[in-house]
Order: sequence, then C-alpha cells, then structure tokens
Amino acid sequence: MKKRIAITGSTTGMGAALREELQATGHDIIGLDIVPPREPVFPFVQVDLASQSSIEQAAGSVGNIDALVHCAGIPDNDAPADTVLAVNFLGLRALTDLVLPSLADGGTIVSISSIAGHRFRDRLDEYARLLQTTSIDEGLAWLRTAPEAITGRAIYTVSKEAVWAYTMALAAQLAPRRIRVNSVAPGLVDTRLVGAFLSNMTASGKTVLQSASGGPIDPHEVTAVMRFLLSED
Repeated sequence: MKKRIAITGSTTGMGAALREELQATGHDIIGLDIVPPREPVFPFVQVDLASQSSIEQAAGSVGNIDALVHCAGIPDNDAPADTVLAVNFLGLRALTDLVLPSLADGGTIVSISSIAGHRFRDRLDEYARLLQTTSIDEGLAWLRTAPEAITGRAIYTVSKEAVWAYTMALAAQLAPRRIRVNSVAPGLVDTRLVGAFLSNMTASGKTVLQSASGGPIDPHEVTAVMRFLLSED
C-alpha cells in the first residue's frame, strides 16, 4: 500500500537510508532536515528542530500524511545542552503536535531513540513533569530547574530517555485514532556521528561493545525494523 511519509533527518544517516528504501518501494516521501539534499530528488522542507518558528513554518508545508518518522538527532559533544535537548526531543515533540491534525487515522509515528534511554523509568516522575510542558522554551526551563538525577546525566541520554517516555504517553493518547506510536532504540550505528559517540565512550565501554556486537551496526539493520513498523504487517 503506497503511503505518504514525512521523515526528519532525511538527508543523512539512518534518515537517508530509510528514505531511499521507502522510495524504492513506491512510497511518497517528504524530507525534513536542517541540511538540504544535494539533489532535489524528493519533496523537501528545511527545518531547524531547535527553533519553534522554523518548526511551525515547516509543519505548515507538510500537508496530509500517513506516517511521521523522526530520524533527526545530534550527539552531546556536537552542541550545547539546550540544543541537544531541543533537537532530540523538544523539537521532535513540537513538530509531532503540529502535524497530528494532518496525520491519517490508523497512521504511524516512529522515532529513533537509543539504547541509552532504556532506564527512563528510573526517572519517570521527572519526565512526567517534562511532558507537562507545552513548548520548547518551557522544556528548556524544565532542564534548568531539574534535579541532579537529570542534570548529572549526559544530556544525550536525557534527551533519549525523554523520547522513550513521550512515546509511551503518545501511544496511549492516540490509541482512539488507531495511530501506532513506536520508537526504535539501537546501540551504536555506523553513521557520520559514530566518531562522536565513540569519543564519549570509556575504554571498558568500547570493550563491551566489541564483545557484544563486534562494533557499530549497519544503518539498514535499523531501518529494516522501522520499515516493518511502518508496514501493514
């Protein structure tokens, strides 16, 4: 069944891999990214997920869709903490909220989280407080007043724990519309960001990674799961 699917982070990494795979099987793709594609081979909307005004403008250009996929993300040594939280979670949430009226009933939302976020339930009360905020600015204010349980952790981990918590809450909220909401939580993936993640790992962490999986996995191993979640299967 042909679908119209919006993908953030569509220019590089897993977003680009997923876009190419879905296009190859006949789906219509709307790409969203801060970086324009080298060639105009698909409808594209430029967006800065750290900017509320940019998100609002982009959301107005998306139109009716059957699915929304969030692949955009940055590591915590690439930008200030506010920007990492905004791009990885707050902007993701803001864009989702704005396009929900244009998302078909029975549609799908899929986000890339990270295995780094799997302990989100240990801080669920704090993430419940974050989910009560209603804008990027309010979300950043939450971060500035958060306890040590949050501020003492890497901001990348915090942002991905927030995605896990949001996925659970949004799935319940959208159940009456039969919209499936899922996140995938890979470990280290061989994209352009792999160097940044490796530089943040301890020697023992790298040893565990090597023994557990042999190193970073291929992006297509993740996009295969995402394509399943987007499918009628």
